[in-house]
Amino acid sequence: MKRIFFLSIVLASCILLFGCKKKKEEPVYVTDQDGNVYPTVVIGNQVWMTKNLNTTKYRNGDLIPRVIDDVGWDTLHTGAYCNYDLYIETYGRLYNWYAVNDSRGIAPLGWHVASWDEWNVLVNYMGGADVAGVKLKEAGSEHWATYNNSATNESGFTALPGGFRTMGGPFEYISDAGIWWCSTEENEQGAKAVSMWYNQGGVRLYSGGKKEWGYSVRCVKD
Repeated sequence: MKRIFFLSIVLASCILLFGCKKKKEEPVYVTDQDGNVYPTVVIGNQVWMTKNLNTTKYRNGDLIPRVIDDVGWDTLHTGAYCNYDLYIETYGRLYNWYAVNDSRGIAPLGWHVASWDEWNVLVNYMGGADVAGVKLKEAGSEHWATYNNSATNESGFTALPGGFRTMGGPFEYISDAGIWWCSTEENEQGAKAVSMWYNQGGVRLYSGGKKEWGYSVRCVKD
């Protein structure tokens, strides 16, 4: 009887030491309609991509027009994307809001462009607009400008500074700023957006981004 009791204690100890360790979760990936692969991260009750969108196609396979010409970009009222030099693999592509809002869907199946409310949930979970940028931005100066305001990326979100394309067509502020479209419309001329800058620890959630401008896109799981 004592022997059985002793063996039970040994078995229980082995289970505690080796069998009850929390299994490390494997990273989850999602693939877009172009075949680009994105890592994902769970933050609170949301699941986000950890890279900016890079697709050249809508969900149904239709091509999103690439517009190089400055004047053409400025006058578009339909979906389009553009590339900021040769930085596509790192920073993703820039899209106007008409592409974001297209009914064919720019995000992979089961995902969508984050709304204003969803960005607010993320920012609040990270401590509020004044400090969230520090926790959301990729740390260091490999991709961000040198200062980068002590970013830690403790969230795993890995916000990257893809710059943007403004009215008139010029590209600006790569490595200095990341600006992301929300799926939420502001008015006939503009939509809501989110920005982070290399020299600021916060996140700016603002209204009135011109729909013709080119911003980055982050997707969240449905």
